[in-house]
Amino acid sequence: MVRGLANKDSAAVVAARGETPFSSVDDLWRRAKVPVSSLVELADADAMKESLGLARREALWAIKALRDEPLELWSAAAVVEDYRHVGLSLRRHPVEFLRADLTDRRIVTCAEAMAARDGRWLEAAGLVLVRQRPGSAKGVIFITIEDETGVANLVVWPSLFERQRRAEMFGADGRGHITLLVRTILESENNGDALIEPIVSAVSICMRPEWTGLGLKWIETFDQIPLTAILETVRDLFGDHGLWQNYCRALRRKIAAILEPADAKPAKVKPAPKPPLSATRIPMIEKQISIGSELLAIRASIPGNTEFGRQVRKRFPGVDQNLASDCIRVARLYASRPQIWRALSWISLIELSSPKMAPSVRQAIEAKILAGESVTAPKIRRARGPLKGGSLKRKPDQLCSEQY
Repeated sequence: MVRGLANKDSAAVVAARGETPFSSVDDLWRRAKVPVSSLVELADADAMKESLGLARREALWAIKALRDEPLELWSAAAVVEDYRHVGLSLRRHPVEFLRADLTDRRIVTCAEAMAARDGRWLEAAGLVLVRQRPGSAKGVIFITIEDETGVANLVVWPSLFERQRRAEMFGADGRGHITLLVRTILESENNGDALIEPIVSAVSICMRPEWTGLGLKWIETFDQIPLTAILETVRDLFGDHGLWQNYCRALRRKIAAILEPADAKPAKVKPAPKPPLSATRIPMIEKQISIGSELLAIRASIPGNTEFGRQVRKRFPGVDQNLASDCIRVARLYASRPQIWRALSWISLIELSSPKMAPSVRQAIEAKILAGESVTAPKIRRARGPLKGGSLKRKPDQLCSEQY
């Protein structure tokens, strides 16, 4: 009668009930040996209200504590008793009982950790056999852990230990950690029903020292975090596969958003306006002509091009070959004629002093400048006319003066 419930599971429930009613959801599950998903179908159909006195929602919460792969309680209890009385067990290793959960969390065995390549990030778990902190090791801690596959040797550097030191904060036996974990969940608003897996494990993983060290602010943070609602959202988005990892990731982001809010972006400051070109043009041209005059003086005292280039690079490290050549040409023609260079831009001066400019054309342009006409680089290029292939022949003194 229940949609989604397999016939064999329905028959198993009826057969297990027999003449003895079920006392709880856990009793029903253990005696009927049906999967948890079948119990969920029964709870959704409100089939446990009359027999167990549980409403639909109460039954679903009770089912959440069940798992399809129950721990082998009697074997596990025997191992616990062995460790309690003898300190070891020849039956099975304690970590073996938790292997399914550890695998779901992508925690590898000790054997896999020791066989992994260098540089690979992974997590391993086991019982601590040896923990040493030699005085000669400068704070380095050496730890040996063991699981059912073997041992793994760990090296904890001082910087990592200082960041993750739980013993000093919560006590060497972890009681303080557990106490704070329970308080975090139960004392925060609307999280009283969140003391279940995987919420407990996720909150424990998120208990970083820099966060828990904030004291009451850490617990108050969870007033703004609905742990159960986030779990259901993650389950709806990703399903049960990888639920714990996705839930931890979502919870960590929520906590960080509250405790470590992003710094507000500073207001953009409008940069000061650049001075107009008319205010900087003349000082810049004056500086370039001064460089050209100095280069001409060096050229006059050093006839060799190699030594001349060496001296120029030494005295003017920021001046390249092209700029040096432009400065020399402009300074040779107009260093003593400020009425010309004050009226033009630097580009116009370079075009006007070009060796490819015919002297008659240059003189005509200079006359226009002295007459007060506006002369620009495009006008100078148009007056010069199109260039023919090759370059105009220049006098030997021009060649050696402008090369460097």
